[in-house]
Amino acid sequence: MAVCKSNILSLLVVLSLSIAAGAADDKSLDFVTGKTYQSDIIDDDSTSDTNPFDNEEDYIENCSDLCSKHPCQRRCEDCYDDCCIRCNPPWTATAEALFLRPSPTSGQQLLFDPLQGSNLLNSSDMAFPFEAGPRLSLIRHRCCGWDFELNYFGILGPKARADFPTDVLPEGVGNLIVDDEILLPVNEVGFEEYYMLYSSEFNFRRPVNDWLTTLVGFRWVEFYDNYQAQGTEAIESTPFVHTINTHNHIYGFQIGEDALLFEATGRFRINGLVKIGIFYNAADQNSNFYDSASFGYLSAVANGNHVAFLGELGLIGSYQLTKHVALRGGYQVMWIEGVALAPRQIPVTNLGAGTAGIDITGGLFAHGANAGLEIKW
Repeated sequence: MAVCKSNILSLLVVLSLSIAAGAADDKSLDFVTGKTYQSDIIDDDSTSDTNPFDNEEDYIENCSDLCSKHPCQRRCEDCYDDCCIRCNPPWTATAEALFLRPSPTSGQQLLFDPLQGSNLLNSSDMAFPFEAGPRLSLIRHRCCGWDFELNYFGILGPKARADFPTDVLPEGVGNLIVDDEILLPVNEVGFEEYYMLYSSEFNFRRPVNDWLTTLVGFRWVEFYDNYQAQGTEAIESTPFVHTINTHNHIYGFQIGEDALLFEATGRFRINGLVKIGIFYNAADQNSNFYDSASFGYLSAVANGNHVAFLGELGLIGSYQLTKHVALRGGYQVMWIEGVALAPRQIPVTNLGAGTAGIDITGGLFAHGANAGLEIKW
């Protein structure tokens, strides 16, 4: 998993730098060769020697076409304002269904065989399914300068489960790891872990050329991880419940690139998107245990701060149905490093003493598809 994460981080950084370098090369080449776009030589006076159009109708038609192809690269004057108004709707909104599958928490033993000492369940064995949630965005386009963008998505409740009834436990008994001291003999036990992930963004976007848009903005991510083990104690034959809840409040600044990778027939296009950022994570954990015989009610809480990294990479295809409506679909991966995951709090917690630390060194990798509509007006 460490190698995978390292490769993904390298891919995100290299792709972002390569795209930005390519854009810089394009602009430098234009300067050296004296290349200009047709929109730069259009003059308001239809009788001007530099005006390639014979009348106002041709002027407006061609101006609008040029504007859509070369958005505000050179200047914001003459016919460019008309182009934006006539050709480019000021608002773009997307509404999509996002299907994400998070990675399991790695490295924490949860249940083992008390006779042989062999591992029966590790947190890395808890596999999550794909879970659907909404993803919404709204962009306010401006004729010149920076566009404004709002993004939101939310995934609630992808759940991983594992059950160990008495007949599958060795000799009908297993040892549950509750904290750094308590090993609880159990006759049967069921495990559940589920995530909640919410992301909100406010970005400034600016076209660099006709295929690349740079963005910079603020991002706020709320990430919750919830773990629960419940079953029957082997000694007292009484029920028990063990829960751990972690909350990660992640916020900071990000940069990114949105690049047009392929376009065909003026209707179908594929864009590549990359975003990376260093964030601040204010995290906390709350561990609880309850049974009616051996221990009663025990609890411990802790909080801490940590630097977090977030990277996002996606491919998005769109097909223009009408001038104002397009179908969208794609695939994305997201990696967050420097978060508190619930199972990883077990070794840093002492419920008997009511004390706890907090582990904020975990990582979350999520991937999945998206599909929906894009509307311009």
